Amino acid sequence: MPALTSAAPRLMARGLGLDVRHRDPGLFTRPRRAAIVSNIDLEVAPGEILGLVGESGSGKTTIGRMLAGEIAPDRGRVLLDGAALTLPLPPARRRAVQLVFQDTLGAFDPRMTLGRQLDEPLAVAGLPPADRRRRISAALDAMGLDPALLDRWPHQVSGGQRQRAVLARALSLDPSVLVLDEPVSALDVSVQAQVVNHLAALARDRGLAMVFISHDLGVVGHLAHRVAVLYLGRVVETGPVEAVFGAPAHPYTRALLDAVPVAHPGLRRPRLRLEGEPPAILNPPTGCAFHPRCPLAEDICRRQRPEPSARATARHLAACHFPPPAEA
Repeated sequence: MPALTSAAPRLMARGLGLDVRHRDPGLFTRPRRAAIVSNIDLEVAPGEILGLVGESGSGKTTIGRMLAGEIAPDRGRVLLDGAALTLPLPPARRRAVQLVFQDTLGAFDPRMTLGRQLDEPLAVAGLPPADRRRRISAALDAMGLDPALLDRWPHQVSGGQRQRAVLARALSLDPSVLVLDEPVSALDVSVQAQVVNHLAALARDRGLAMVFISHDLGVVGHLAHRVAVLYLGRVVETGPVEAVFGAPAHPYTRALLDAVPVAHPGLRRPRLRLEGEPPAILNPPTGCAFHPRCPLAEDICRRQRPEPSARATARHLAACHFPPPAEA
């Protein structure tokens, strides 16, 4: 894990929420608004890496897009260096926060070569041709890509090469914040390790703030300083990686960690198994959203949503009515 120095937050989210208009089945039903993300409070300091984890549909990508200024929240605000991000973003702010998309084919125009698509944002930024070539070359070298790929179309390269090209395009703009949506999911294990180590070096050496969205808890545990666990559009646990992964306070966090394969039999512990699928985010259950799947749920969990409470340290928060003792 990269070293971390204390500093004021580079990127902050306070009370973020987003709704969608939804019509229930039936001829005479009226559209209603349903919250898909609620009360998100996050912050990332220069040189810090924040991991966002959770099942598919938990709101990770939606939160990432709001943090990057791709979509406007219905509630709350995002601040970059203390100033609110308002859409449309001015060019300087757009370059400062770069979003690396999960869908690599969708991230590139199929009618343009990779070289033209890496050069275009630099040209829009007003950089001279020599500086653009230097930046693109350095970004390709950092991602382990052959410059010959610049003459190819997006469909002519592998998924892993496209993923690294997306990362190279973002890094060439010299951002201060990277929002990474599953940035290594399409890579081979050896290349994945190379890219993860390079991201850690960028955070350490350049002071780059990162939000790392991933399903791979092993990668998050290796790379991130802090982690936020999402369930049905809400943060259920957050804190330093060592605290959250070492002593999870929310049953959902523990279930995610128990699902990670353990190679040594002596390190295995009784697993907390989840039954069923997550509820529909457009029609969430009352009280704690996790209670229909939680083996520890009691009546209060069905009636009252728990508020985040501090664990062993003030930075480790969990929203659960029955967390284990802080010293566990």
